[in-house]
This record gives sequence, C-alpha cells and structure tokens, in this order.
Amino acid sequence: MSGDAHVRFRERLGVRFPRATRPVLHCRSHRQAQFVLQRIDERFRQCGLELHPTKTRIVYCKDINRSQDYPVIEFTFLGYTFRPRKAVDKYGRVYVNFSPAVSRTACKAMRQTIRGWHLQLKSDKVCAAVTNWAMERRRGAGAGGVKTVQWLG
Repeated sequence: MSGDAHVRFRERLGVRFPRATRPVLHCRSHRQAQFVLQRIDERFRQCGLELHPTKTRIVYCKDINRSQDYPVIEFTFLGYTFRPRKAVDKYGRVYVNFSPAVSRTACKAMRQTIRGWHLQLKSDKVCAAVTNWAMERRRGAGAGGVKTVQWLG
C-alpha cells in the first residue's frame, strides 16, 4: 500500500496526520533526541503504525561548535543533503558549517531531464530561443505537466 493510501486509510479510522509525513526534529542533546524518538515511536504504535527502522535515525549536526564523533553526520531531506561543509565567513576565514546542498540523486535526475531535451540537436536555434524554451519547460514541470512551446524562428 502506498504511503498516501495508508494515511487516507488511517484517517478513515479516526487517526489525524499533518501534511508533513517526514518530520525533521532538532534536539539539543543525544539524550533528548533518544527520548523524543522513543515518544514518537510509542505514539505511532498507539495509532497502529511503526517507524521505518532504516529511515528513522538520529543524525549529529557536526560543525565548528559541535566536533564530537558520531556514526551518522548527514541526511537527505526533500532533495537536499545536509552535512558538514566548508564555508567562508565575511572575513575570508574558512570553517566547517552544517549546511544543505542539492543531493546526488536530485542532481542525477536534473542531468537526465536536461539530457532528455537533446539540446545538441537544437544548435540551429538562437540562444535566447533555447533559454525561453528551457524556462517554459521548467515552469510547466512545476505546474504538474510540461507545456508545449513553439520555437521562435
């Protein structure tokens, strides 16, 4: 059963779910994170649900202020991978910051989408026409479908 169908089935039984079904919680300590995870697990079990064992985990947000060793220091959420990354402050100093960037799987999907446009076959078109066409494709995909666009000239 798909996730949406499962949520609709549970809602018919009187269990209410928020729109976000993949929450990210930020805790101050590992102990607090374990406590919150235990309470969420208990609540899910009361509703007849269970947490996915490999998708539910505690991640340590390692940066310049938090430098302990922990086995899991990155996670992917909504197409972005959050992990420790080098950053530069306004004075040009390099430090480690826990920040997001587009995930590898999202990058791969974007590359495959652009490759599917076969831009190498559109070399006879003006650069502005290719740009307009690509922007229309992008806007159309966000609205739920791809619009048909006529080439200019």
